[in-house]
Amino acid sequence: EEFEMEKKKCEVLTDTLHKTEESLVQTTAKLEASRKTEGNLRERIGVLEEEFEMEKKKCEVLTDTLHKTEESLVQTTAKLEASRKTEGNLRERIGVLEEEFEMEK
Repeated sequence: EEFEMEKKKCEVLTDTLHKTEESLVQTTAKLEASRKTEGNLRERIGVLEEEFEMEKKKCEVLTDTLHKTEESLVQTTAKLEASRKTEGNLRERIGVLEEEFEMEK
């Protein structure tokens, strides 16, 4: 009777061991899949970080270009105002000269 109990205990332990081994195989497969996914995600993160850095540099270049363009616009506007002032002075001078010319006639 004791022998039969030990035999059953051994069978239960053997069955438990097989189930545990099967579980280990499945868990190992899941771990490998998870590691592969992790590798893919790390690779994707690397690509995204590179793209982000490139976009960041593009934005820096565009910002620099915008500032230079704004400075150029300010300078050109100042030149335009000076040119209009000169034009006004020249028109005034022409008017004076025309009056003098008419008086001389």
